[in-house]
Amino acid sequence: MLNEVMIANKNYASVVVENRKRLDLIAINVIRYDCPSFLLPIRLVSIDNEVQLRYEILGGIRLAYMALQMNKHELDKLLYQLLLPYVDCADWFLDFHNIYLDRNYIMVDQSNLTVRYIYMPYTDRIQSEEEVLQFFRDLVACVTLQDDEAYIATLLRCIIGKDASITVFADLVKENLKKEEMPTGNKGAAPVQVTRQIPAPTTVPSPPPIEKSVSQSVEIEAEVDKAYKENKLVNSIGEGLFGENEKGPDKKTAKKEKQNFFGRLLGSDKKNKKDAFALSEPGNQDRIGAPNIMAALENERHVETFAEKQQNSAAEDYNTEISDDVEDLSGILRLRLERAQVDNIPNVIDLDIRKGYAVIGRYDKTGKLSADFNFDMSLTFIGRRHARFELSGEDVYIIDLESKNHTYLNNEELLPNRRYLLHTGDRITITQKYGIVYQVC
Repeated sequence: MLNEVMIANKNYASVVVENRKRLDLIAINVIRYDCPSFLLPIRLVSIDNEVQLRYEILGGIRLAYMALQMNKHELDKLLYQLLLPYVDCADWFLDFHNIYLDRNYIMVDQSNLTVRYIYMPYTDRIQSEEEVLQFFRDLVACVTLQDDEAYIATLLRCIIGKDASITVFADLVKENLKKEEMPTGNKGAAPVQVTRQIPAPTTVPSPPPIEKSVSQSVEIEAEVDKAYKENKLVNSIGEGLFGENEKGPDKKTAKKEKQNFFGRLLGSDKKNKKDAFALSEPGNQDRIGAPNIMAALENERHVETFAEKQQNSAAEDYNTEISDDVEDLSGILRLRLERAQVDNIPNVIDLDIRKGYAVIGRYDKTGKLSADFNFDMSLTFIGRRHARFELSGEDVYIIDLESKNHTYLNNEELLPNRRYLLHTGDRITITQKYGIVYQVC
């Protein structure tokens, strides 16, 4: 489902959006403008009339590469961090059923075991709760505990059966973690508090005090202030929605600010409406500017509900960012997979050669980067630095870097450390034995 690409020396996981009507624009805005700490950053780009979601791979080691030999306390900490996003998703207007569960794309910071997921921003769910539970069953079953092997059975009993649920499992792990962190020799004392990671403003001043506040309202206000501060919301919005300050806001001002809040959230201010209408008129694209992805999306819809129109108009909030992404793709060499006799081979490789060169290889045994684009570490027949692509003027050359299993251009073996000119349509074979063939686009 996901392919890995290297852009500007950054590693991305990319997925093609086959049905653009499925996109949840509110979720995209939340992750774009104020990415939660448990998610990987997202970019929305368009290449050759193809819409892609891209996630920057960062924040530690992949869960698939982690050693699963640990003690009970380490396991509980890891499970707690893995389960925490399922508790906190609602605070960010996200659906936990759309968290992408693949150990190759779950990043774990080994210093504190914090976790970052990929979130698929679709209006429909990509997996059921049973599939989520099955992921955790498989993970727990793979762990080898060094101090309490029976604890594995206790965890599995909690997530097996018709009454199993993510909430119950999260509560069990949290309770066990509290007991483990209780000071030794004073078991009657109150346990160490393990708090949920509710996002809060960092560099922005706190919202004004609220009279007669309720805990739930305070949490929601903090969420709104944090998630949409970059959209130029003002602190008085919280006053209009959740209470009044000591002086009491002017009614007309509060009404205007409230309308402005929902206008920015849904992208429905007058200017955006006018621009969206103009883009939909035939022949107006050249006068206004190049049509963006979401303008094309609106043209595809023949019958829309009022809610869908509001959601589509939210795309205006990040049209500029999309344009920037498309511009950044100039100077990219694209290789498209034709065939392969092994798994874990990306369908598309985008190499950024604007710096003058790019190297393809694979991850080393510790999971560290060895090249600009890295194949999976299990593909040991590919060299860690297998081949190099060089830009000279407008020409691109390929060089085999003394790879053990060689590189082939149009079925001819390349001599090591020698440049060969590439043309569109050329076929590059990485190790002929396993038949990994890419075509130059």
